[in-house]
Amino acid sequence: FGTISFDVLTTIEARGFILGGMLVDPVQRPLITIRKHKKSFEALPGYKQTYTNWQGEKENLYLFESNFGPANALFIDDILETGTSLQGAVDLLAQE
Repeated sequence: FGTISFDVLTTIEARGFILGGMLVDPVQRPLITIRKHKKSFEALPGYKQTYTNWQGEKENLYLFESNFGPANALFIDDILETGTSLQGAVDLLAQE
């Protein structure tokens, strides 16, 4: 990653989990996983963020982690179409 400075890796479900998981050991940074919201998450502690997907539909992202404090995050994902899920993930991390 050259001169890029970051404290944590962050990835969005689903294939991003694979890519992020492969990088945890080489970069020696913690991994924060952001899930696509499921109804079963409603009863669990965490943070939810709504965004509009590439098809114009509302979706939610969910973050279980807490107390990781201010951090520079490097986002890992395999697809970038409109950037709305990435912006949703940034907004989600800002809630914490």
